[in-house]
This record gives sequence, C-alpha cells and structure tokens, in this order.
Amino acid sequence: MQLKLKINDKLMFEKKSKQDLVKFGRSETQVFRDQVGSYADTVKILERDNQWLLNAGDGFKKAAKKLDDEQNFDREKYSSLKKEIKMKKEAKERLLQQGFPEFKSYLRL
Repeated sequence: MQLKLKINDKLMFEKKSKQDLVKFGRSETQVFRDQVGSYADTVKILERDNQWLLNAGDGFKKAAKKLDDEQNFDREKYSSLKKEIKMKKEAKERLLQQGFPEFKSYLRL
C-alpha cells in the first residue's frame, strides 16, 4: 500500500523531467509504415482461411457426423462421475462448515 502511494505521488504530483520519460524504440513514422504491412498480411491470411473453409464445406460436416456416430455415450459412467463430483462437493461443504479459520474465505464465495 505504501509503495502504491509513493508511485501515485510520483506519477500525479511531481513535475516530470526527461529522466522520468521513456523514449520509444522506434519512430512514429516507422510504426505507421509497419502497421500498413501488417494489415495487408492480416487480410491475406483471412482470405486464405475463408477460401479453405469454403472448400472444406461438406467434407467437414460428413467427418463431424461420422465422429459423433463413432463415439457412444456411456450413461453409467456419466452418472457415476456425476455422483463422485457431488460427493466431493458435499465433503468440501462439510469441511468448510466445521469452521476452520483458514477456510473462512471460501465460505464467502
């Protein structure tokens, strides 16, 4: 807290000298020139990805449907996992309700 107050005093209430300011590594004009190039590269990448998605179309849908058919849902495994999670949650709540001081912060959540 004290460090935060010192930093705030330095930033807000003292007159700044050249030593307080940091010089940027590159000139503003160079940054703006590079920005145009990065925008052009981004547009090219997006166009290429869009073209790939358009070409993928039906093949992707068929592959996704086949993958869903191959994966069988195991109801018993799901219910046992759900019970285990519920038991762990109840155990945690019981532990927190016992009143250990180091766990008090969890009770507020």
